[in-house]
Amino acid sequence: MLKQTDTPETVRLSHSINDEEIKYVKERKTLIKKWLKGQGIDCELEDVPNIALLGSGGGERAAVGMLGSLHQLGQDNLLGSLLYMCGVSGTTWCMSSLYSDPDWSLNKRCDEVIKKLKGPTVDLSKIVEWLKSRKGLNQEFNLTDFWGAFTASYYMKEMNTRCLSEEAHRNSNNPYPIYSAIELEHNKLDCTKGVWFEMTPHESGFSGLGAFVPTSCLGSQFDGGTLREKRKEMDMVLLQGICGSAIADGQRNNAEVVQIIWDLLGDDKTSIRQC
Repeated sequence: MLKQTDTPETVRLSHSINDEEIKYVKERKTLIKKWLKGQGIDCELEDVPNIALLGSGGGERAAVGMLGSLHQLGQDNLLGSLLYMCGVSGTTWCMSSLYSDPDWSLNKRCDEVIKKLKGPTVDLSKIVEWLKSRKGLNQEFNLTDFWGAFTASYYMKEMNTRCLSEEAHRNSNNPYPIYSAIELEHNKLDCTKGVWFEMTPHESGFSGLGAFVPTSCLGSQFDGGTLREKRKEMDMVLLQGICGSAIADGQRNNAEVVQIIWDLLGDDKTSIRQC
């Protein structure tokens, strides 16, 4: 079992992965080596290939597509080759559900997630309770909170309030998860190194810039690379809202929100405007 390291007071500056991830990768590669031997491929541990499953964005369609891809990999007996599982937007929603079981078995877990996706949405009272709890933390409260609650309750049909750092204690039976989000301001400035923000059970940060903080500090405030205020770590509901890139474009948001309002009011926009 891997343990989360003590919280440092400064940002870690390095282009190398952290020690805890290195341990996980080594343990995972040991399992992959055994899988390869079962396929008739005998190799040394250092020769085990680094294979990652990369999921794209696309909301609910991406989440379902990720499940389908994993199911097919299972059918073809290829899951044992995966070292990493990475996602953005909708595929992170799928990953969040899969990894909620510390020792998930793919076939069983996929069936459970699919069954949940077909089920009813989360009761409104639970959504309101979560939003109130966020506001009660006296932290920044914005559209991302609502988007996370909507994503979790409407698409994934669950309000999973565990924290990503809790997965630091899991064993290496499954690929190492990496959740990705887009940093809007850097994206606008065309700063490619600072666009992708990656979150893992142990550390989160910009791999392009080589700057990381412990995942247990997600939501805390840093100033000049030094921890200024330690806050409660964000849960998976909020993380799903952050990873979902649908609200990254303000202009598109306005257009889509207006369209939703028109759809709710009716199709005859001319008569509505005249009223």
